[in-house]
Amino acid sequence: MIQGRRLHVEYLPFLLLLITAWFSGCSMFRMVRVSVTAWSPAESTVEELASCAVTLTFSAGMDKVSVEESFSLSAEGEAVPGTYAWDDRTMTFTPFLPLDRRSEYTMALLKTAEDKYGNNLEADFIHVFSGARERDRPLLLSATPEDGSMVDDPYRQIILEFSESLDRVSMYENFSISPDPEGTFSWNGNDSVCTFTPDRSMTAGEEYTVTLGADVSDRYGNTMGTEHMFAFSIGADTGAPDITAITSNEQPSFVLAADDPGDSIMTVTAGWECFWNIRAVFSEEIDIAVLETGITLKPAVEYTLEELSDKVFLLRFDRLPVYDTLYSLTFDAAISDTSGNSMGQKRTYLFKSDGPGSLPPSVELVRFSGNTSTAGTLTNLQHFDNLSLRSGLGATDEYFDIYVRTAEGAAIEKKTFIEHFSISSSNTAGCFSISLFGVELSPAAPAPDPAPEADQQVIRVHASMETFTDPGIMTLEMESGFADSLGNPMDGGWTMQVNVINS
Repeated sequence: MIQGRRLHVEYLPFLLLLITAWFSGCSMFRMVRVSVTAWSPAESTVEELASCAVTLTFSAGMDKVSVEESFSLSAEGEAVPGTYAWDDRTMTFTPFLPLDRRSEYTMALLKTAEDKYGNNLEADFIHVFSGARERDRPLLLSATPEDGSMVDDPYRQIILEFSESLDRVSMYENFSISPDPEGTFSWNGNDSVCTFTPDRSMTAGEEYTVTLGADVSDRYGNTMGTEHMFAFSIGADTGAPDITAITSNEQPSFVLAADDPGDSIMTVTAGWECFWNIRAVFSEEIDIAVLETGITLKPAVEYTLEELSDKVFLLRFDRLPVYDTLYSLTFDAAISDTSGNSMGQKRTYLFKSDGPGSLPPSVELVRFSGNTSTAGTLTNLQHFDNLSLRSGLGATDEYFDIYVRTAEGAAIEKKTFIEHFSISSSNTAGCFSISLFGVELSPAAPAPDPAPEADQQVIRVHASMETFTDPGIMTLEMESGFADSLGNPMDGGWTMQVNVINS
């Protein structure tokens, strides 16, 4: 008789669980370590780095939280922020900003990442990649003015041509000129030609030294490696100044054309807005005191001359020009630059102040609600009309709808209207009384009849009226100081007088 060891009762549940799992084919435990089976970018040098996808594909379904906590993408030790997305076993990391082809990136996933069963990554995953980079240093091909040359133009541009496209910031940080006239940079289409334009005139007889630091670099971070210097001198300025442009300061694309006194046709620029100011740009530095005595504006309009820079000046109107008026702006031939060179030729600019935004507001129609013959209708009021009102009714509430045409983009402001509008009655027998008690802009109910046109605005004036005896005169008045929201003043005052009689 074979005697076996007695199985302890306390192990029976565990044994039954194992037997059940064996026959059912279920996998209760997964002890295989997970691995990264594919990644992107897979290469170490990427041609289109800015648009490439950063992905990891795993050998098993992963615990997303642990993977995202264990993953990092960094450039020179700085973490790259971004967002995560999953497609089955593949994780995609999308940076907030495009990757820089000049940087080297490290994609890392620590082995603390787990699959859905808690199994760790078998080893840390690390992959380094960067943008495709060429290693050629940028070369300075040419520089003007030439080294040791003398130039007459005190605003001479400095033009630098390179063998390839540059990183603009590296140029700004490594360019200097001494003495420094200060200025602005501009570039050609592929950033291989840089132009420095002085803001101030350079001094005659002075030598200027331009220095390009060794760290001027191309778009791939390759530096020139050596410093470049060249110098040039400024000769006596003999060039005559000229007017580069006369424009609207508020609308620089609106340019005034000069009138040629030698031809038989006047050159007039139409469409000038009265609320614009004039911007004058010269080719060379002009003393504002010289310019003040060399400008003539007809008809005369008060203005203040301001210096925006040594070549740019502003004529700021103290009072608006008159609408629909032909103006003549003349710059005298004796206007000279700071070196004493005069223009030598008079410049005249003719412009008409008839822009669509400068149309003065005008009253075009007045409608009165107190029609005595037909209830619920409105009466058109004309200057010196007879308006028949019934007496003995006591005070009645009436309204006047006043249609005002305004300039393009302008509106009527309630406060301005109230300050300049009035209705009054005059007679010797106390024929009727009238008092205002409210003003509405663009009233809704009852709707104005007729509906206002696109460039009209309706102002409804509410009044209390009481008629006694004949005769009387009612006067509606808008004072001449009334203006719209753009500051366009009414062309003189407006007055309407109506004869009031009893029906």
